Amino acid sequence: MISADASEKVNSLEELGPFVEDAKKSGRGMRGDILEIQGMPLAFWSHLDALNAEFGTGVYEKQYVLLRGWMGIRRGRIGRCCSGRGSRLSF
Repeated sequence: MISADASEKVNSLEELGPFVEDAKKSGRGMRGDILEIQGMPLAFWSHLDALNAEFGTGVYEKQYVLLRGWMGIRRGRIGRCCSGRGSRLSF
C-alpha cells in the first residue's frame, strides 16, 4: 500500500505542511475523501494549536485530515490520532 508516512521524512512542524501538501497533490495520502498522514512524530502532539492553525483553515478548511502517530506510555505504546474538517483537531 502506498501511504503518506511522515515518520522518517518530517523532522519539524515546518516540514509537515509541505509534506502534507505533496501527499494530497500526489494522491499518496488520500483515502477516499480523507487525507491521511501516518507516522506523526511524538513531539508534534504537544503543538495542537499549530496543527489546528495549519490543518483547520485555508486549503484544508473543507478537507478531512487524519493525522496518525504513536506516543509512548510507560511499557506499552498507545496509538494517537486526530482529525478535523475546518474545525479544531480532536482526539
